Amino acid sequence: MADRAPQSFENHSKYTPLYHFILFPLFTLYFFWKVYLIFARPSIDSLFEGFAAFGFLGILWVTRIFPLTVQDRVIRIEERVRLQRLLPPELAGRIGELSRRQFVALRFAPDAEVPELFPRILNGELSQPADIKKAIDTWRADHFRI
Repeated sequence: MADRAPQSFENHSKYTPLYHFILFPLFTLYFFWKVYLIFARPSIDSLFEGFAAFGFLGILWVTRIFPLTVQDRVIRIEERVRLQRLLPPELAGRIGELSRRQFVALRFAPDAEVPELFPRILNGELSQPADIKKAIDTWRADHFRI
């Protein structure tokens, strides 16, 4: 992974070209075309084709969301273990107060910054994932995100 560019808040989002730039736009266009045909040439066939197009779009969305949900669960487990190791006992007892999105955002913080960031998250100063990510000084890259 040494050949990858350093990650930061500005460049950490991942796009999968086949999904984001080809399949999703194509299936969305197909769906809207079928909806148009329902009104332009109303028939039972065009109605069912519209339902099928909606189903295809739903399948495409689910194939993206389900793996991300599983990955978020794994990140949450990894971060719980890391936080238990890094935080003093009085803060470690409050790990369960973090939301899933806060866990996912905190994974970018290096070990040295976690004890300073964690109380700021708990007291609401850094409640949104974007706020947590922006507060990180030295970014800990995650090149494995789906």
